[in-house]
Amino acid sequence: MRRKSKFWAYVFAIVPGAGQMYLGFMKLGVSIMLSFFLVIFAADFFRISLVIALLPVIWCYAFFDTINKAGLEPEELERVEDKNLFEGVFSMNFRLITVRHTWIGAMLIILGAFLLVDKIIINELYRLGFIDTYIVSNYIRTIIIAGAIIWLGIKMISGKKEV
Repeated sequence: MRRKSKFWAYVFAIVPGAGQMYLGFMKLGVSIMLSFFLVIFAADFFRISLVIALLPVIWCYAFFDTINKAGLEPEELERVEDKNLFEGVFSMNFRLITVRHTWIGAMLIILGAFLLVDKIIINELYRLGFIDTYIVSNYIRTIIIAGAIIWLGIKMISGKKEV
């Protein structure tokens, strides 16, 4: 394997995930890039500015991971496995997809209901002159996010029920 340019690795490292992709770690690069931009989307869509605090963590991880990998010898770099950033999360006994698919279903139902209310019902009520769209839209977002956080907290406190 031909050694990649350290200069270009540093340049690409500025964009989270791009440095990993330049070095040949496509799964890792795409998952880091997706995480970075999903955090931005979630912060804007749900209007939770606290989520923005994750951006420097993701950026620093991606940057320094690229720098470390760019410094490896080509033989060492070939031995590094290209893993998805979240591969360990789903295999570490969380079983989010296989066992807890109801969680994902519940979140999709909540998101779908939110989109219906936010994009259709609220706009129609505003068009008819009944409500102020911005205020109600912000309240709905806050209620849904707060409800999801409270529900998740209750589920975590109650723990797993033994059958």
